[in-house]
Amino acid sequence: MKARTGLLTLLLILASLLAVASSALAQVTITFATRDVREPYADIVAAFNASHPDIHVEFLPIFSDEYVTQLLTMFAGGAGPDVFFVYEADILAWAHQGLLAKLDEFLEKDPELNFDAIYEPTWSAMTLNGSVYGISEYVNPNGLVWFNKTMFEEAGLESPISLDRRGAWTMEAMRDDARKLSRIAGDGGRESWGLYIPNWWGPIYSFLMTNGFTFSDAANNLSLNSEANLRAVEYLRQWTVEDRSTNAYQGIDEPVYLREKRLGMAIAGGWYTWVIDLIAPIEVDVVPMPVGIDGGRVAMISNPAIAMNPNTRHKEAAWTFMKYILVGEGAEIRARREGDLPSAKHLATLVEGSGPTWQEAMARSMEWAVPMPSELVLRPGSMELMLYGGQSLEAVWRGDADAKPILDEIQRLASAIPLITEQ
Repeated sequence: MKARTGLLTLLLILASLLAVASSALAQVTITFATRDVREPYADIVAAFNASHPDIHVEFLPIFSDEYVTQLLTMFAGGAGPDVFFVYEADILAWAHQGLLAKLDEFLEKDPELNFDAIYEPTWSAMTLNGSVYGISEYVNPNGLVWFNKTMFEEAGLESPISLDRRGAWTMEAMRDDARKLSRIAGDGGRESWGLYIPNWWGPIYSFLMTNGFTFSDAANNLSLNSEANLRAVEYLRQWTVEDRSTNAYQGIDEPVYLREKRLGMAIAGGWYTWVIDLIAPIEVDVVPMPVGIDGGRVAMISNPAIAMNPNTRHKEAAWTFMKYILVGEGAEIRARREGDLPSAKHLATLVEGSGPTWQEAMARSMEWAVPMPSELVLRPGSMELMLYGGQSLEAVWRGDADAKPILDEIQRLASAIPLITEQ
């Protein structure tokens, strides 16, 4: 009897070992590369591995400043990751270089991750020659105006939220507030800024496009030096040079300026919630971009992508992990911890942000959201050409150059850059 029991125990142990060995042999390993930033990717990967015994994801965080260079080096060496993060400005160029897999077939047949599940404005930035090469992980409408509640209350100014709700939140209303919240010292130095517009494409283009700026004409030809564009650029120049209420060319320490009541408003995205804990007891709140001088509103979105290696040997496993990040539990983890709005529409209510007004401003801004301008993205380098250096719009904000010759020169230089699809 003992011998029979011992034999049964041995057989059970052997069966268990065989099951473990079989499971190990069946498990697929894929790699996932992304920026080494504050997003909880490590926790997302760990949670995925714990819930998917048939797939193991090897996490490859790369320092943000080196991310693009290192990833391109990996691809050049034939060792590109199976799944990876892609900056929005690189998606179309990398697709053209053959670094991204086409995802149309997956999107067309998947009941959970498909075209209807993701915010519609994101898709054009992911599409080249009719095929989709990436899926937006999150969207940031950069047409949000964060305002220093403490400064507004102490100055006796009506809240922008109140102005917006009664239809009076216009560019000229924001301009008036910016003037009142700006202070110039007796020696001409700067004591406080009424409005800060960081000099990068999201906030700057949201402001300009709200005031009539476009990147192409009716025939979809690049048109940067139109009369409407000249007017929009000139309008911002008035804020920076004549009013001296707005900073659109010089970086500042925003939490410090907010905490010291030296910054009244800033144009940013949902991610701006990161300042909330740093500036206490000073409070900020958020409102959509005001109505522009021609009655329009625009919020240019940041929408970096998650993409797949076209040469991966495990496409189904890679797609399963992408679903987890984009519409599954991984997306929920990120939504609960970050201020960004998930690209998956059904997760919008999970984002805590700074409360109901944040959620209202974000949701409304998505109604007039636009992606990065393909007219510039398809001409590598033209985004930077527009904004930085002595022959860019920065020279106009500073008051060092007139708008028309600068726009004429940018049009000439940008037009000379061949389109990605023509290279």
